[in-house]
Amino acid sequence: MQKLFKWAIPVILASLQFVSIASAAEIDKHLIPMNEFSAHINDRFIEVLDIRNGPDGMLLFPMNRVGITLENTAELNTFLEKYKQGATPVLAFDEDGLKLTQLQQVLEKKGIKNYFFLKGGVTGYLRTKTGR
Repeated sequence: MQKLFKWAIPVILASLQFVSIASAAEIDKHLIPMNEFSAHINDRFIEVLDIRNGPDGMLLFPMNRVGITLENTAELNTFLEKYKQGATPVLAFDEDGLKLTQLQQVLEKKGIKNYFFLKGGVTGYLRTKTGR
């Protein structure tokens, strides 16, 4: 039973990716390019949430990066708890921007309104940096 439960949680969470509460216009308000995203990291104590399933090559913000997957709900909830007051924005990125809708749903359910996502994720950043 415990093995089934461990297997079922990631499958259920992955399926939530297809259930979109927020419209594209709502998420667009929170997508910002790298220069604006970096401007929010004004000191070494600002944390940047990396929701990729492990850093695949490009490690952005190594001094500020906190790697937590969406499937790790306990650790994600603990991380987000300190952002409920809204003074400091949640800064997050993924590989290609596809998981951000799911993260946005988590943030909105928790009442967190102050957040920004790296537009296009790591892949989008690399495209703009290399001009491809």
